[in-house]
Amino acid sequence: MKAQSNTKKIQKLIIPVGILILGIFLLCACGGPVGGGEKEEVSKYAGKWEAETATASGVEMDIANIFSEFTLVLNTDGSAEIVVGEQTAGGEWAETETGVVITNTGLSDNLEEDSLEMTDQDGELVLHYSGMEVTFTQTSSAGE
Repeated sequence: MKAQSNTKKIQKLIIPVGILILGIFLLCACGGPVGGGEKEEVSKYAGKWEAETATASGVEMDIANIFSEFTLVLNTDGSAEIVVGEQTAGGEWAETETGVVITNTGLSDNLEEDSLEMTDQDGELVLHYSGMEVTFTQTSSAGE
């Protein structure tokens, strides 16, 4: 009879202990940071960039005298938009050790040439392309 009463006591404890363990497990599983986790750091290059000057053979020219518009938009999702005058191209961009690279622009049929590498020089992005340097200044960041 004593063994039977111990069994009944254990059975009465199993359900509350099980519920307690399940509750603790659920609380631990849901206990991550508020807002779905840590925020991803936005690249300092994300935002809108406007071409200011172009230099070729040692001669510097104001972009406004060459094109009505020459801008880059580097989006936080890795997409890029390039606007030169009336022409628009898209692509993807990534941060590199020295600046950024824009790929898959559709500006060239040759995949090796279909990328634009830009170096960070004192907070400006400089594009070296076909013997010319084009300097871009950031006019707005992704947070603006």
